[in-house]
Amino acid sequence: MGLILEEQVVEGFLSFAVYVVKGNTRLNLTRITDEREMAVKHFLDSLAVTLVPRFCEGIRFVDIGTGAGFPGIPLKMYDPEKECTLLDSVGKKVAFLQEAIEYLGLSGIEGVNMRAEELAITKREYFDGVVCRGVGSVGEVAELSMPLLRVGGIMVIMKGPEKEQIDRALLLEELGGALSAKDQVEYELPFGLGKRRLIVIEKVKQTKQKYPRRAGMARKRPLF
Repeated sequence: MGLILEEQVVEGFLSFAVYVVKGNTRLNLTRITDEREMAVKHFLDSLAVTLVPRFCEGIRFVDIGTGAGFPGIPLKMYDPEKECTLLDSVGKKVAFLQEAIEYLGLSGIEGVNMRAEELAITKREYFDGVVCRGVGSVGEVAELSMPLLRVGGIMVIMKGPEKEQIDRALLLEELGGALSAKDQVEYELPFGLGKRRLIVIEKVKQTKQKYPRRAGMARKRPLF
């Protein structure tokens, strides 16, 4: 993927991988524990977000539904200057993340036990970037993410290879977002471990105050 990793970054990845595998014995963090699969499907896939140059320009980003800390923690390790918020609604997972952050000696990163709908009240239009991997449809993720993003910020939704239909007019009118010129970035993981797609949305105007709707509505009745 054209990435050059410093030795200390690779060592950090190894430490985090071991910590995740250990934590997986008491928490349901991930199905992927094979070394090669973990390296590619968790760490390298997380760094695929760097294929979006505009995302790399921002400082503050939030990882929605982070789970075991992917892609947020690898992205933070790769670019230590970034300020990262790891958001998850499962308290035990966030407690694990806080322990991992301390274990890895990272600063400028925190785990937050909250729903995106709640974070939008205190951190509305605060972040330069939003990233989300494997959480719901594009319509659901866009409604949860766009209120958190400042005007001019970038959202990256990490998906499988299938293209998804996006109502561009509704995205712009209701949520203030517009698909970027290169709105769907395709890439292939090494060793034949799958194809992936990044959906890239730019925040071009403020999101209407009625979004996000109350907890659970974005999933029950997605906008598109």
